Amino acid sequence: MIWDLGRSQWLEGTSWPNDSPKHPGWGAIDLIIIHWPGVNGVPVSGDQHKVLEYLQSQQRNYRNDPNRGYNLGYSSAVDWLGRRFQVRGEDCKNAANAPSALNGRSFSIEVLTNLDGHMTPAQDDGVRNLVGQVLSLAPRAEVIGHRDGPKYVTGATATACPGDLIYGRIQAGEFNPSSGGDDDLTEEQDQMLRAIYNAMFVANPADPSTSMVHQATQSLVVQRLWWDNYPNTIVDGPGSMARKLKSLK
Repeated sequence: MIWDLGRSQWLEGTSWPNDSPKHPGWGAIDLIIIHWPGVNGVPVSGDQHKVLEYLQSQQRNYRNDPNRGYNLGYSSAVDWLGRRFQVRGEDCKNAANAPSALNGRSFSIEVLTNLDGHMTPAQDDGVRNLVGQVLSLAPRAEVIGHRDGPKYVTGATATACPGDLIYGRIQAGEFNPSSGGDDDLTEEQDQMLRAIYNAMFVANPADPSTSMVHQATQSLVVQRLWWDNYPNTIVDGPGSMARKLKSLK
């Protein structure tokens, strides 16, 4: 996936022991869960480093909590500048929800907002971008709030997260890639994506027994090929690519 700050960048020497379970594979992911900091809100300010300090503090708290003792559980975080932070990312199983069964089928995004839940336009775009990237790898995933967990897994934690304002926006579909960004492809871009799709999905069809894993792996390659060739011309690159792939399928 594409990050603005990788894990080692925001950790700045804060310990991240290599003991987190591996990512279950994109074929297992069918939920994108939105979280917020709640009472630990991260105010919008002129000091960008405050966000790094906050994430570092979260990591230390997770490791030192006797009921946890593991690495910060979110897959990613997005701050008021729209910066996309790799937390557990695509190599570690997300641990931001309970029970484990919910974590094994989800990708979690912590929206670093103030206590009122208001987000900046840049933050909106950052969340949509991550949602688009996940959809390109796990096309069947849907965006939900943390409080929706019990609807999907018995025994999931009952919570008010991510607050009423953000939750209402989730229900309105405002974080789906189609709700923002420049979705237009030039004819050249459209032809390129179709050619990559045909070469990888049509000429090399997935083995039905490993279909979801194969499709997810190939989607990742498609995303990287496309993004590398057109890094600055499409605002919502991953989102528009995810929708285009769905239309081709």
